[in-house]
Amino acid sequence: VSFVVSPGTDEEIIEHCVEHDVLVLPGVCTPTEIMRALHAGARLLKLYPAEVMGGVRYLQTLAGPFADASFVPTGGITSSNLESYLHLPQVAACGGSWMVTPELLAMRSFDQITELARDARALVEAVRGGD
Repeated sequence: VSFVVSPGTDEEIIEHCVEHDVLVLPGVCTPTEIMRALHAGARLLKLYPAEVMGGVRYLQTLAGPFADASFVPTGGITSSNLESYLHLPQVAACGGSWMVTPELLAMRSFDQITELARDARALVEAVRGGD
């Protein structure tokens, strides 16, 4: 296993992953969940639902008390708000389900999915630089 993404904060899962050198991204939403995840050893946290919780402004607020955490916001991230998240230093990556919607999958629109992914990658490279 290369990494584990969890929908919530489960200290036993986090501790098991940390003990076995497996990257773990527990789902968090509140400061209490963030504190629990950090205390258990996680450092990269999946913030869900990011937009419902306040989006970029919420993450900026969390940066002060949780300067040692990095976030992967998911939930409500779109091509139109992706750039604002990428400008935040505490954001390591963003979820992007807008690129692979159930409708696109049902229609087998793989060319469109590929194009949406390329556009997102180009935006990441424009904001963060390419490697």
